Amino acid sequence: MEQLKIVLVSIVLLASILKTDAVQCYECEGTPQSDCAKAIPESMNVTTCKGISVCHYVDTRTGSERSVSRGCTKYGPVDLCTILYQSSANFPIASRVFYCKTCSDDKCNIQITK
Repeated sequence: MEQLKIVLVSIVLLASILKTDAVQCYECEGTPQSDCAKAIPESMNVTTCKGISVCHYVDTRTGSERSVSRGCTKYGPVDLCTILYQSSANFPIASRVFYCKTCSDDKCNIQITK
């Protein structure tokens, strides 16, 4: 009987850890001078992410083009920023990451581009 209690408590704890509400993120793309980069909430869409996701904010340059993006990204063992920084280091001609952040609270990707 004691083992059954331990199993049931373990299942309840695991279920509460795995239960996640869908996170809401700002979503937009633009140049460093755009309203997206300036983090003007009225100019950005708010989207509810699907599945186990986090919000992202990324500021990159590819060639002579610099861009900012905000949105949802899937949560995984390696986060989006780690992948982008590694790609930038391995292929420096392809793109350069100025700033990248992921976060898990609603509308947490509100950083302002500098």
